[in-house]
Amino acid sequence: MIKNIIFDLGGVLIDFFPEIYLKHIGLNEEEIKLYKKMIWSSKEWYLGNRGDLSYPEILEEIYKNNPTYSKKLRYILENKNNDYILFEASFAYDYLLSLKNKGYNLYFLSNVNKFDLKYDQEHFKIFDLVDGAVYSAEVRICKARKRMLPNIA
Repeated sequence: MIKNIIFDLGGVLIDFFPEIYLKHIGLNEEEIKLYKKMIWSSKEWYLGNRGDLSYPEILEEIYKNNPTYSKKLRYILENKNNDYILFEASFAYDYLLSLKNKGYNLYFLSNVNKFDLKYDQEHFKIFDLVDGAVYSAEVRICKARKRMLPNIA
C-alpha cells in the first residue's frame, strides 16, 4: 500500500518562467534567450542549487564570468522579481489537498537555492501540505545523484 508520495517542485508543482520577468523588464526575444542561458543555465546557478554558493556569491560569479554583459546582468539580477518568474501550478494545491485528505504523506524533493526556496515557502500554499522535504541546497547535492538518496541504486 502506498503511503508516501514524493514530488519535484520546479516544472511540476511550481512553474518556472524567467522569460516573463525578462520580457517585463524590456528584453527582446534574442536577449531573453541569451540572459536566460547565462543566468539559469549557468554553472553558478547550479552551484547555488547545490548549496555551494550563497545567492550573493551566485550573482558575483555570474558577473565576473560574463564581463561583457555584467552591467545588464547586474540590472537583471539585482532587480529580480520572483513574482514574474515562479508560479504555483494552478492544479497543485487542490491536487495535493485531495491526496492529503486520502491519507497520503506528501514530500518534496527539489533542486533549489536557498533564496528561491525562501520565496517559494513564503508565497505558495502547497508548502502548508507537505510532511517533509529534501532540498538540494540544504543537503548540498543536486538530484539525480545517487548520493542524495543513498538507499536507491
